[in-house]
Amino acid sequence: MWKAAAAASGIDYGKDLAEKQILKKLVPRIAERFAVKIGAETAEKWAGRLIPLASSAIGGALNFSFVRGWGRRVQRHLRRKHLEAKASAPPPPGMLQLRLHSTSNRSLAANG
Repeated sequence: MWKAAAAASGIDYGKDLAEKQILKKLVPRIAERFAVKIGAETAEKWAGRLIPLASSAIGGALNFSFVRGWGRRVQRHLRRKHLEAKASAPPPPGMLQLRLHSTSNRSLAANG
């Protein structure tokens, strides 16, 4: 094919020389154009894959940090509320008798 193209274009070099000249000039041009086209398509393809992956990782990290902060704030609030309710509520009736009984036993044991 190369030989026919060289003969048709009027190149009167030898067949080997014509083939080498065509290969030296034409093939690099085709390879460059093909590489640029393939590189652009590959870049678009990988960008289409990596952008959603990166955005989901960023979204997950933000969600984790917000939920973690809110969870800690809720725990502190509920703990404070629990301690306030525990401090303001009177002890159950059975607990008062047990406390009095245990303190009187301690004082008897210390004296006796």
